[in-house]
Amino acid sequence: MGLCKFGRQELAILVFISTLMPTARAKTITVSAGKSIQEAVARAVPGDTIAVEAGTYAESVVVEKPGIHLIGIPKDGKWPVLEGGGQRNDGVIASGSGFEFAYFRVQNYKGNGVMTQGADDVRLHHLIINDTGIYGIYPTRGKKVLVEDTISWGIADAAIYIGMCQYVDVRRNEVFKSVAGIEIENSHHALVEDNSVHDNTGGILVFTLPGLPEKTGFDTIVRRNIVTENNLKNFGAEGAVVSQVPRGSGMIVLAGDGVQFEDNIVRGNETGGLIFSDMDFMADSTAPDPAVDPQYDDNKVLGNIFLNNGASPTGKVRLLLVATHFSLHGADIIGYGKGRRNCIRSGMAATTLGTEAFTQCAAKETTASIKSMFDQAPALEVHQSKDKQSGETLFNAVCAGCHGQGIRLIGPPVEEIQAKYKGNSQGIVEYAYYPTKMRNGYPSMPSQSHLGKVELKKIADYLLGLVPHK
Repeated sequence: MGLCKFGRQELAILVFISTLMPTARAKTITVSAGKSIQEAVARAVPGDTIAVEAGTYAESVVVEKPGIHLIGIPKDGKWPVLEGGGQRNDGVIASGSGFEFAYFRVQNYKGNGVMTQGADDVRLHHLIINDTGIYGIYPTRGKKVLVEDTISWGIADAAIYIGMCQYVDVRRNEVFKSVAGIEIENSHHALVEDNSVHDNTGGILVFTLPGLPEKTGFDTIVRRNIVTENNLKNFGAEGAVVSQVPRGSGMIVLAGDGVQFEDNIVRGNETGGLIFSDMDFMADSTAPDPAVDPQYDDNKVLGNIFLNNGASPTGKVRLLLVATHFSLHGADIIGYGKGRRNCIRSGMAATTLGTEAFTQCAAKETTASIKSMFDQAPALEVHQSKDKQSGETLFNAVCAGCHGQGIRLIGPPVEEIQAKYKGNSQGIVEYAYYPTKMRNGYPSMPSQSHLGKVELKKIADYLLGLVPHK
């Protein structure tokens, strides 16, 4: 195919693709409309680029090899589209480190749009994600994660969900009409900046939850985001953590530490602009995790614009305000429960409730010297191949984001699974491979058949051996 057939945009993307080849052996595999992306993945070796032409691809793609670059080639305003048809579980699942996914539209899946499982050095950018079930963009248990220049909407949990990751940049994304816009959960060293977050139930969430393998969440910068009118009715799975997010929440810190808010515009969120809460906010944590600090500590509100937040609080925040402040109105900044060493910079003209224990932040304090968390990551270790990983490693990377100990996340708690399958790890394997709808009130579990039954057996044995929190 001659270059004369490509326009300026397509040529620019091809030039970009050519820069991705780390060695002389790396090659580009082109996938045309009507062909299989998964077949190209099967032929690829680490370092290869799979260039996908515009068209509709009705498939799910699993990438287990490291160093794979899955890059679309939009042409004449048309993108390559991964189409779930409302039947397939996941658009893309990648477990190989060094994974890059860009210039695609992913739509109409039941589970997730794009998920990375235990993969490091992940780059997800220039994506359109809509109506993909539980999560839109979902990296978990990875170091060095980049999510930028994407659009996501219509997601029943979080449009962008960063689960138990380290050294993360989430930049220049638009998220809307989802239960949660951007969620940073039990993660370290994250930068969330220059995003447009609007018309969700909750805008930006920084949570530290109990019952997960990673017990802390700290060092997150939330900067220069526009967070407006996140007043959408909550349509998350009943009983799940996300179903407790009050409609009208601009930003929430739940038991998070070291979160810094700077230069955000926060407007028109009816419950509150920025809400700090300890773990008492959690209604469905049935077994407190002794390894998780329930308080919110060392958080800073350094300089933001708040306008018209708190006009009509809903959910638990409304009940708390009535009980503790005798108020039917929220505020720009709300503090609830116990926290230590938190501060707010004076002079922002923000309305506040429950922040009497907050001190004044230093006038000159700023996060401007930190340009990226992704670029600050230390040298990464080389991962073992999947067949050499333990059941614990596989469970933490694949399952722990949905199944916690003593807490209902998306799926049932670990304790319920242990009771149902006591002494029957093979039963877990068969269910995970061929899941069926079993419990009312829970979304359907996506098939984990891509892991294979050997790895699923490792996970099942580990899960059944987990000891409850004391």
